[in-house]
Amino acid sequence: EFLGKNISIICNERDAPHHEDHMARYIRTGEKRVIGRKRPLVARRKDGSQFHIELGVSEVNLRNGEKMFCGYVRDMTQQRLDKLNLRKKEAVIQEKFFHNNLGMPQEEAEKLGEGKRREILRGQRKVESLPGGILGDEF
Repeated sequence: EFLGKNISIICNERDAPHHEDHMARYIRTGEKRVIGRKRPLVARRKDGSQFHIELGVSEVNLRNGEKMFCGYVRDMTQQRLDKLNLRKKEAVIQEKFFHNNLGMPQEEAEKLGEGKRREILRGQRKVESLPGGILGDEF
């Protein structure tokens, strides 16, 4: 149902009016701002709900000299959900295992005495304050 149609039919209300402007500018000037590039957009489904896509538009030159444009759309919904879930899991791991300034799992840090924890923190501050950073000036 979408094949052969103008890409603007899935553009959200904010982007749809600009689609034709982008194409007209390219035909008039030859300046490629959108052609040949992938870009993230918010699209709209037939029911009006919105979702994230990656849009690409390529120019196709036909034998008779005519120009056509081929657009491709990639639904980014699952990829965005995967990234969100990964961030949540990383936050849980960070909170559970590295919720301290010692750079070690919390369980190990709890086994250390208070004096040893202070010693590690002092050592970290010394390393951070060295001229040239951790590797020194020769690197």
